[in-house]
Amino acid sequence: MSTPAEIARMDTLIANFNTAALELQPDLLARAITHGIGTTSQLNIVTPQMLIIHSHADGIPPVNLNEAISNGTKFFDAVYYFANGSPESVIVNGPLLGLDNLQVLKANISKRLFWMAVWVMIRGSYPSGAHMTAGPAIPSFLINICGMNESPDDTSRGLASFNLINIGTGWVRFINWAAMAPAVRQRLGLGLAGYRMLGPFKSYQLRDGVGADVRAAFEWVRDIATQPLDYGILSATRSPILVGRLGSWNKALGNLMLLCFTEADLRDMQENRIIFAIPRRDPRADTWRTWATGAAIVLEEPIGL
Repeated sequence: MSTPAEIARMDTLIANFNTAALELQPDLLARAITHGIGTTSQLNIVTPQMLIIHSHADGIPPVNLNEAISNGTKFFDAVYYFANGSPESVIVNGPLLGLDNLQVLKANISKRLFWMAVWVMIRGSYPSGAHMTAGPAIPSFLINICGMNESPDDTSRGLASFNLINIGTGWVRFINWAAMAPAVRQRLGLGLAGYRMLGPFKSYQLRDGVGADVRAAFEWVRDIATQPLDYGILSATRSPILVGRLGSWNKALGNLMLLCFTEADLRDMQENRIIFAIPRRDPRADTWRTWATGAAIVLEEPIGL
């Protein structure tokens, strides 16, 4: 057992060895964390730090879109840069070498913007995927009619140095789709994102013997399906309130289809490519039960195809 003198010497030795815990109240820590996260937690946000701008060979920054593109700046980087007053916080790099002339660069941008816009309308999101095969990877319409000859990833990377998910898709509301070629308008009308699963309710009759809730939901969906195409239903522009009410739209419609149509009807839909595949029931997606009993959905933003 240590003597009192030994204990005193040890106490003197460790007196300046501070192991006291640092304390910080949870609300103050949360303030620091929130400030540190900043805009990172927000969707559809483009920040100056995301942009990559290329200068002239002498290091002078570009002053317009043509100059920026000629030096290797990607389209959306340049648009956000100039639209926001060429913020000084954006790092300007030297020019890229070995680029095509401006007219070729602009032609490629034009094609990619067209492919991107059509993709958003029929898939509800920006182009993604490394494969070039028509079907699940790329809608055949984009290859056969729109001339898409590169992977979806290449299209997106060719338009911005950052992920396009940072740009909201609400801009599709302001595109003049009626000015597109008739073949483009016709194909868009057959398969917009959010509308694909409505086709059966427009073209097939309700089977016999269904319950009142199924009949009411069928009639509610048929009413939506027979109205003009509207941005309120389009996946890329559907409001958060409507998203909350409809739930997982396609899965809920799939569940309802299994109750509304006969097996023969479902096979016929698949054979005629009205649907890609016969739905499989998802027990988590029965929001259709409340659709007909809630407030009416007012559609007043026609797409104009």
